[in-house]
Amino acid sequence: MRKYLLALCLFSSLSSQLYANNQIDSLYKLLHTDKEDTNKVNHLNKLCWEYRLTGNYDTAIYYGNASLQLAKQLYFQKGIATAYNNIGIIYGGF
Repeated sequence: MRKYLLALCLFSSLSSQLYANNQIDSLYKLLHTDKEDTNKVNHLNKLCWEYRLTGNYDTAIYYGNASLQLAKQLYFQKGIATAYNNIGIIYGGF
């Protein structure tokens, strides 16, 4: 029974990691085609969140700050709020 439980835990861990990596790759592709607009802010915020989920907090903070800076340049209030929220959650340790 333990073997099956261990295999199930391993499988779920690997599948969630593969999903996160797939999301990150997709977001990178979108960033390369994005103009400097609100879509890019949203993609940067999503990339920040995905890196947070994988435990890469330094990279998540980097993309959160990039999103915040662009959102401020565009006066995109929702993007600013989301970036601050993401950064706060990372620093808060949740």
